[in-house]
Amino acid sequence: TARDAFHLAFYHLVVGSLKAFLRLGSRVRVVPFGKIPDGACVMVSNHISHFDPPLLSGWLPRKIDWIAMLAFGTKWSKAGFTWLDVIPVDRHGDDRQALRAAIKRLEAGRMIGIFPEGGIRDGERSILAGAERREGAFLLAAKAGCPVVPNAILSSK
Repeated sequence: TARDAFHLAFYHLVVGSLKAFLRLGSRVRVVPFGKIPDGACVMVSNHISHFDPPLLSGWLPRKIDWIAMLAFGTKWSKAGFTWLDVIPVDRHGDDRQALRAAIKRLEAGRMIGIFPEGGIRDGERSILAGAERREGAFLLAAKAGCPVVPNAILSSK
């Protein structure tokens, strides 16, 4: 539909702009570990900064519908995140509405992006250092019968 085409164009405009900005301000190297499936999948990654969603969205070859915390801030940011197909989730409870929305999108063959750490974590608090992870991404993949695509973001501190 025209609305879907507009959403996709808006997504690519925002992601393309952020990718260009990130290329100017940082050195990013993406090392693929395997082929990302064409159909439904849940992409998981560690989460070290607020730049992680645009970074992954800009360098992975598919559009990602992110799951993000409920607090989108202003009405303008809420509208922007909605147009970017972000699924709002309440991180502090059992958010069945977000789960249903994500499963519906997976059934449509889309890629869902989620950070199993439940927020920004680095160092010893990161899943890369063995910290605990939330199980939502794996529950989604099991319910939708689709693969989990792991990614890792490494810092150059």
